Amino acid sequence: MIKTIYGRVFSVLVKKPFRLWGITLLGLFLTSLGSVLSGAVPLIAVAIALLMGLGINRVYLRGYRGEDIRVENLFDGFRQDFGKKLAGSAWAELFKLLWGLIPIVGFIFAIIRSYEYAFVPYILMERTEVAPLEARKVSREETKGWKGLMFGADILTAVLVAVVFLILIGLSAIPVIGILFRLVTFIYILCCIAFLPLLYGLLHAAFYEEITTGRMAAERQAQETPKYNVGSGAGSASPMVYCPSCGSPVKA
Repeated sequence: MIKTIYGRVFSVLVKKPFRLWGITLLGLFLTSLGSVLSGAVPLIAVAIALLMGLGINRVYLRGYRGEDIRVENLFDGFRQDFGKKLAGSAWAELFKLLWGLIPIVGFIFAIIRSYEYAFVPYILMERTEVAPLEARKVSREETKGWKGLMFGADILTAVLVAVVFLILIGLSAIPVIGILFRLVTFIYILCCIAFLPLLYGLLHAAFYEEITTGRMAAERQAQETPKYNVGSGAGSASPMVYCPSCGSPVKA
C-alpha cells in the first residue's frame, strides 16, 4: 500500500512540480515572515502559523486531487469561520504538546498523537459539520489502524534521503573527483530542504484522501479476502468482496 501511495504522490509531482513547489515555498516564507513581524505578540505569531498551516495543507490536498491550486488558497484558513478553525487546530496542537511533556517517554506519545491528529487540518477545512473541538476525535477514529503505515511511509522517505546523502559523502572522499561530488552533495541538500516539505505534505494528504474515501480499505479488504473457485462443489459459494474504487460490497 505504501508503494501505491508513493506512486500516486509522484504522479502528482510530475504533473505540477514547480507550481506546487513554488506555492509551498511561498506559504512557508509567509508563515515565517508573519511570525517574525508579530514576534512581539507570541499569541498572534502562533495564530498566523496555525492558520497558514491550514492553508498549506489545503494546497497539498487540492494538488493531490488534481484540482486547480492558486496562491490565494494559502489564505483559506483566514476565510469563513477562521476563529473556529484556529480553535480546532490549536486544540490539537495543545494536546500534542501536553503528551510530549510526559517525562522520558513523552516524545513517543507525542509522535503517536501527531499521527492520530494528522487529519485535523483537512477536517477543519473540508467538513463544516464537524465541530472544531471534535476534529481531534474524528481524526483519531479515521487514522485507527493506519498510523503504523503512515509512520512507515515517513520513515522510508527519511531513510532513502539519508542513504543517498551517505553515498554522496562517501563519493566526496575520492581524490580529485571528490570535489565534483561535494558540489553535488551541496545541491542535493538544497533540494531536500526545498522539496521534502512538499513531499511529506503530499504523502499526508494522500493518506487522508485514500483512507477517508475508502479506497485503501477496499484494497486491504481485497488482499485479505480468500479466493474461491466459481463452480460446483466446495468453495463454490460467492463471497462478498469490496469494490477497489468506492469500497461498496459486491458479489464476487
